[in-house]
Amino acid sequence: MHINLNSVFLSLKHSIYRFIYSIFNVRLNQVFLSVYFRNMKSIKDTSFYNDAIQVLSYSFGDYYLFENFIIGEVNKDIVFTWKDHAKSVVEEITSLYDQNGKDLVYISNRIHPYSVVPSDWIHFFKYSYSLKGYGIISYDQKGKLNTMFEKLFMRSKFRSFDNLSEAISWAKKLNNSKEESAA
Repeated sequence: MHINLNSVFLSLKHSIYRFIYSIFNVRLNQVFLSVYFRNMKSIKDTSFYNDAIQVLSYSFGDYYLFENFIIGEVNKDIVFTWKDHAKSVVEEITSLYDQNGKDLVYISNRIHPYSVVPSDWIHFFKYSYSLKGYGIISYDQKGKLNTMFEKLFMRSKFRSFDNLSEAISWAKKLNNSKEESAA
């Protein structure tokens, strides 16, 4: 008897996700995770902004491109989906970096309240995109809880942070560890 471990893992993720939301008496298909934050800094208000190679601005948010990592800041009150938002960003970034993302770290700097459809990460991986790491900067307990839900859908190294500086240090370390092992 052959067992497809990917199917089992995906089924387990969905079961856990449904269970968590059943606690709150909310149906899975009607849920968007709200992300609320206070007292955050945009990357453009920090010294890190000077190191950005390029900035991609969309109607729904800004993406700051660095040598081996990207920092995204989604605008207030957006319901962020694969179809309406992520797909266009991913396609442009993979074209600019000339890769599928396997050597990139993505950091979500959640400075505005917005909603995410975490199950849309399935589309990201379905189209053979990947990430070396995925970090989320959350500034309150509700944001940290939401990151736990998103983590269920990630296949990359994942970490939650309280501030931008720690997240950028982590991204740099992930990229340096690759370079050291290749040497």
